[in-house]
Amino acid sequence: MTRLADSAPHAVRVIAPATTANLGPGFDCLGLTLDLWNVATFTLGGEGIEVHVVGEGSDVLPRDAGNLMVRAFRRLVDEVGAPMPEGLRIDCEVAVPLASGLGSSASATAAGLLAANEFLGRPVGAGTILALATEVEGHPDNVAAALDGGLVVVVNGEEGLLTERIEVRPIEVALAVSQLDYTTTASRAELPTYVALADAVYNMGRAALVVEALRRGDLELLGKAMDDRLHQALRLEHMPGGMAAMAAAREAGAAAVAVSGSGPSLIAFPAPGAAVHDVAAAMVAALARAGVGSRPFTLATTDRAAEVRPWPLAAGVAATDGDASGAASPGLSRAAPTVGAGFEITEHTADLGLRVWASSQPVLFEQAALALSSLLCDPATVEPRETFTVVAEAPAGSPDALLVAWLNELLYRVETDGIVLSRFTVEGLTRRYVSARAQGEPIDQRRHQPRFTVKAATYHDLSVRQHEGRWEATVLLDV
Repeated sequence: MTRLADSAPHAVRVIAPATTANLGPGFDCLGLTLDLWNVATFTLGGEGIEVHVVGEGSDVLPRDAGNLMVRAFRRLVDEVGAPMPEGLRIDCEVAVPLASGLGSSASATAAGLLAANEFLGRPVGAGTILALATEVEGHPDNVAAALDGGLVVVVNGEEGLLTERIEVRPIEVALAVSQLDYTTTASRAELPTYVALADAVYNMGRAALVVEALRRGDLELLGKAMDDRLHQALRLEHMPGGMAAMAAAREAGAAAVAVSGSGPSLIAFPAPGAAVHDVAAAMVAALARAGVGSRPFTLATTDRAAEVRPWPLAAGVAATDGDASGAASPGLSRAAPTVGAGFEITEHTADLGLRVWASSQPVLFEQAALALSSLLCDPATVEPRETFTVVAEAPAGSPDALLVAWLNELLYRVETDGIVLSRFTVEGLTRRYVSARAQGEPIDQRRHQPRFTVKAATYHDLSVRQHEGRWEATVLLDV
């Protein structure tokens, strides 16, 4: 019988994304990951099961063994013949709206399975986790995208599920997240058992074109291919204002529009030059005219998948012999080569603070990364021998939360990859997403003398603002 591994962490944190499925013609076989994330921290100890929820659905989600994360956790435990832990606490930060067609149940299922697998020493592989997720969820498209990231094609094969992951460059999407009470179960009950051969052929060809359009980032082709004859018309009959909202999205500049998953939300892909916020607002306004409340969301696609991490975050660089705080002194400041940008490091009780300024938000994030790196070791000793892609996402969708997520992602990469970094170039930045190239090299303890052990960026006294023509930020670091 498998039991908790001797080296099992006391707590793990899982981040699991929103997903959109079908994408028009790809019924039950296409899933795409979006940069909206649920965060769940699983902690062993105590007695019984406790679930604490903040964010979306905090007033309706079960707080006990009936919670979907707990049920998924238990399913993997049962699969390997292990006993459930006597005490389990789950703290959930839910950003994915419930029953919205954005894969909220897939996100919860992925989180529960990944956490259980981590606590048990990873007794099962990715294929088994996907199979269990599909069993819990009932269909594979959302969970496959959540577990693999990017665009995923998934179908049933003779020996299990066949999946193919396609990398997709970030594409901004607009959503109208409807408040209609229209669950996946109710939606699927409306669909016919058999369809006309001509309709099946119509969808098959267009599904292939949707995959290619997303792979190439060809929004013109996507607009021509994202059409359906199998499920959308039936679902739109139960979504007042849905057809009008799709038309409004196109009038506002969307290249392609579809029902997101089983609905009731709509997803639109703005054409080049169109404003994503305008497209989202147009859909929300059209639904409002039909008496349906909805919320505008603007997100981006992402290649990143659900991920499990030991928690709390380990220190950025371990101290060597001598003073654990290192030799760097608070008060260090630096004017960057970029005109009008720089940073200052200050003391704040037992912590350290960063004050960063720049002419734009991307440069602000680059400066914050440089400031953090200067605390870990002397950047002058770091040679840009290798280039790393660093991606961070913030469920809250604010500049403040994104900056904290960015700095903590850098700390995580430094710790897990055993690297030091000295140069940063932000290549993509939205409300919830930052993607950058970071240059550095593997840690050499002879050359890279540790300065401070930084545990995490925090939300205490956090501020990011645009003031008098420049961006400014302050953030406290737990050291």
